[in-house]
Amino acid sequence: MTVFKKLKETNEEIKESNEKYDIVAKATSDTIWDWKIQEDSINWNKGIEGVFGYNPNEVGKTSKWWFDKIHPEDSIRMSIKLYSFIEQKTEKWQDQYRFRCADGSYKYVLDRGFLLKDENGRAIRMIGAIQDITKQKEEEQRLKLLETVITQSKDSILITEANSQARKIPRIVYVNPAFSQMSGYLSNEIVGKSPNIFKGPKSDSEELKKLLRAIKNEEECLIETISYTKQKEEYWVRFSMIPIFNNEGSISHWISIQRDITEEKSSKPKKNTLFEN
Repeated sequence: MTVFKKLKETNEEIKESNEKYDIVAKATSDTIWDWKIQEDSINWNKGIEGVFGYNPNEVGKTSKWWFDKIHPEDSIRMSIKLYSFIEQKTEKWQDQYRFRCADGSYKYVLDRGFLLKDENGRAIRMIGAIQDITKQKEEEQRLKLLETVITQSKDSILITEANSQARKIPRIVYVNPAFSQMSGYLSNEIVGKSPNIFKGPKSDSEELKKLLRAIKNEEECLIETISYTKQKEEYWVRFSMIPIFNNEGSISHWISIQRDITEEKSSKPKKNTLFEN
């Protein structure tokens, strides 16, 4: 009778423990796992079904099942790092890798674990939480691509703050190398200042007013005017300002794409001599 009582108590503890895992998962959207290292027995909470799409009968009970689901390009690095962590008996571990879903696709995950040791310091158990960071990773990659495009662009690109001081274009927060080449200003010389500094005696005041009205009305605008380099040399520029809105619908930044059109402005149209005698 005592044996059955102990078994019942053990089952109740396991049930309560699993319920706690499920509550944590609902609160954090994490997938909780519990790995008994010496027995190589691993249990997963319902997050493995909800996040990665596995049916309960598809989920393996050993670390092999877990490692088999890790992307081939990540598995060796991840397993070496994990077992090194266990050997060194470091309490906290974390890593990022791609985990295969039931449909064959992969999700980027952040996996964090905590190591439990017995009285002799032997690693006996590890409890962890897997967080789906696919959207963050995709956004990081998208931003890296955009940064590459902007950096390599032959057009001059500058990014400004959303708001401006009275009668001024908002302050610059970024310029690409092409802009520095066109204007003569290095990034550290121009960031934090307003593009108004490019205005000079021959700049078209009406065009600049048109630009300021567009900024006030939060509208895209394109102007052409004479601008000035750091050396005070004149050049014609085609100057656009494009508003960038955040998720709340408010402007977060302005992007300006500029092109030196001096040659285009100075060249005279050729006469049509086809019908001339």
